[in-house]
Amino acid sequence: MKAALLPDRGVVKVDGEDARNFLNGLVTTDLMRLGPGLGRFGALLTPQGKITTDFLITEAPAGDGGGFLIDAELVDSAAYDAHRIAFGVPRGGLDFIYGDAFPHETNMDRLHGVDFDKGCYVGQEVVSRMQHRGTARTRAVRIVLDGPAPEAGTPIVAGGKPVGTMGSSAAGAGLALIRIDRVADALAAGMALSSGGLAVRLAEPDALGTPPKQTVA
Repeated sequence: MKAALLPDRGVVKVDGEDARNFLNGLVTTDLMRLGPGLGRFGALLTPQGKITTDFLITEAPAGDGGGFLIDAELVDSAAYDAHRIAFGVPRGGLDFIYGDAFPHETNMDRLHGVDFDKGCYVGQEVVSRMQHRGTARTRAVRIVLDGPAPEAGTPIVAGGKPVGTMGSSAAGAGLALIRIDRVADALAAGMALSSGGLAVRLAEPDALGTPPKQTVA
């Protein structure tokens, strides 16, 4: 079995008699459906529905002491992530800024990171409203790079106007947060997308309802 060291991540254990109910009232995923050997994707939100931290969570077997193991981005120490779960301290990431993005904008709704049938949790009212009204105008999308990669956080522009923000990238591919309506209009008008003066193309332009052909910057 292959293993990889991820120095930017840590694991927090939350246990105790009421751990399941406590966590379930805070996070987007339904812990009532979680058991040993299963894993779920989820997030802790602000009351305004924006992501403060996202994580993977599993339940530890009773033989290992029970409780829940939360794999999250490491800040200064894994213990600090436990503090963040309790108080919600935001921190920026590569593909979106913590405290500035809704779950729908990072595709958590499409990656089973939000359970729309569970009870209340922090930020639930805003997220449910976005789901039912279909008001998410920004989405994370896959992009293709024909040359050097712009740095994460660099604005993506079309016709000189901002339409998104560059995320992480590797080996000619990457992620970006884009305004769907603005990018669709730009591509329909034959405009090219660029970031930091470098060409950027959508990996799946048809997903926006735009022509498959794009002009290269």
